[in-house]
Amino acid sequence: MPTHKDLAGDELHPPKAHASSHTGGADDIQAATATQKGLMTATQVGKLNGIASGADKTQSAVAAATAKTALVDGDLLAALDSEDSNTLVTVSLSDLKAFLKTYFDTVYAPIS
Repeated sequence: MPTHKDLAGDELHPPKAHASSHTGGADDIQAATATQKGLMTATQVGKLNGIASGADKTQSAVAAATAKTALVDGDLLAALDSEDSNTLVTVSLSDLKAFLKTYFDTVYAPIS
């Protein structure tokens, strides 16, 4: 366990918890931001509490998209790249068809 010395003494001891001394809002500990360390604000806690467990920010966009039944080679399909932390990527229909042809050519013998 780490130890430290008090300013007034020479004794080494484990650091004491001091969170209770920061509850009045009179000190100058700043609110945490994307670029600054600090304490979480009530607004930030409220926002986090309002996010559903397992929330997916793309689910509603996909569900609200217009359906298309006649795909053409230039159309793009959305996919998750499993080799890159599941980042969102697109693949064209023509590329998908070429991939599937190559794959199935190795599985099935061509019809003569």
